[in-house]
Amino acid sequence: MSKKNDFDLTYPQKLKEIGIGLLEQFKGTKTHHKMECLTCFHVWSASPSSKLQNHKKYGCGGCPRCNQERIGLRNITEGKRIIKEIEIRGFTLLEPYTGNKINILVKNNACGHIWKARPNNLLVRNVICKICNDKMKSRHMDALNKQRHQTYLLTATDWQQYKSTVTKLTHISYKNNKSIINPLNLPKGRAGTPGAHHTDHIVPIRYCFNHSIPPEICSHPSNLQMLEWAPNISSKDKLKAYIPPIFDNYIQLSTSSAHPK
Repeated sequence: MSKKNDFDLTYPQKLKEIGIGLLEQFKGTKTHHKMECLTCFHVWSASPSSKLQNHKKYGCGGCPRCNQERIGLRNITEGKRIIKEIEIRGFTLLEPYTGNKINILVKNNACGHIWKARPNNLLVRNVICKICNDKMKSRHMDALNKQRHQTYLLTATDWQQYKSTVTKLTHISYKNNKSIINPLNLPKGRAGTPGAHHTDHIVPIRYCFNHSIPPEICSHPSNLQMLEWAPNISSKDKLKAYIPPIFDNYIQLSTSSAHPK
């Protein structure tokens, strides 16, 4: 049952006062009518009561087109404010600003690094660039690992210290000579992983330790090759038929007196 105010005949005038004109006879406050914006002349359908409530709540007539224009203008103004704030914080956006939640290229003016970031993340207090942050974390982890390693060496046996040194130098040798050691780019992985390969020492680490061969020789690129994990484990401490020339003097001089185990 309709309430008496549903047919308040003052509604057409009230709508006109907020910039909306009815294009058909008034049929009730909650009935949809064809209406027109008196500013941009956009035509749409809505109930008179909803438009008056919208004006009371937001202070605007409620024309969809005008509302979109207001939002667009507000976004442009807000975008300019955000871009200015980002520049004050020492960053330059290298792509058009399209919203706070969209990653765009940004440059740190202090260090020159360029990376992708969300504009709103650049407004966080004390933010630094991602690349500098990653480097800082890396330096921190390196220092922590070095400290742990030094602590480990205090109680490690001669063999453990030697193996640790060779492992570290082997990693460096592989990184600097990957194209020679692993020209086929064979996949590395843990033992038991199908198709996984290990970096094998042709003259085993244990043999080198037992014969007082310097870690730099044991980890030399010419002593490294790629083997599947199973054959590598089975021949772990066995001396192979082929011995790289870099070992000629060391093995010849050291076979008579082995390093104590």
